[in-house]
Amino acid sequence: HNMGARSKKPFVIVNCRAIPSELMLSEMLGTESEQTPDARPSRFELADGGTLVIEAIEDMPLELQEVLLNLFDIRHISRFGSSRMIPVNVRVICTTTADLSQRVKEKSFSDQLYYRLNTFRIEVPSLKQRVEDIPQIISRFLGVRSEKLEKVIDIDPLAVEMLQQYPWPGNIRELENVLERALSHSE
Repeated sequence: HNMGARSKKPFVIVNCRAIPSELMLSEMLGTESEQTPDARPSRFELADGGTLVIEAIEDMPLELQEVLLNLFDIRHISRFGSSRMIPVNVRVICTTTADLSQRVKEKSFSDQLYYRLNTFRIEVPSLKQRVEDIPQIISRFLGVRSEKLEKVIDIDPLAVEMLQQYPWPGNIRELENVLERALSHSE
């Protein structure tokens, strides 16, 4: 996002796992009522011209998956409670930890949405499958903390080797939490 043509436009993230399913429709599509002047823009409107990241797409209700598919086709949004069509131009990136092809077979994920999203796929292996990245991740993390704390923070190479031997079931979040804990207990 930061290096492309949309870099000066919004970068909006919505996590489907964090929003109750009964609120998901109004959250994604926004709301508008003819009775009240209060209107809430959709996540697509908030990201217009930029990028919308939909995290945990596998947790999006089936009904909303169909709405999303339609939105991809017509590139207009209609807020919940309104018939007015609002044009949107958004790059959409979806993330998942689920096997969506299996979800399609189980009929818990829209096959048409799956085919649409599967146009350009990036698979990121778990941290335990790419231990060679751990030193670089540690370096980035410590660099950010060094800047924030305005002091140089370093790590012993032996500690890095030890961290590379752990399987990291919580992936990068777990690694960053371990580093944060170590920083809070060290001088």
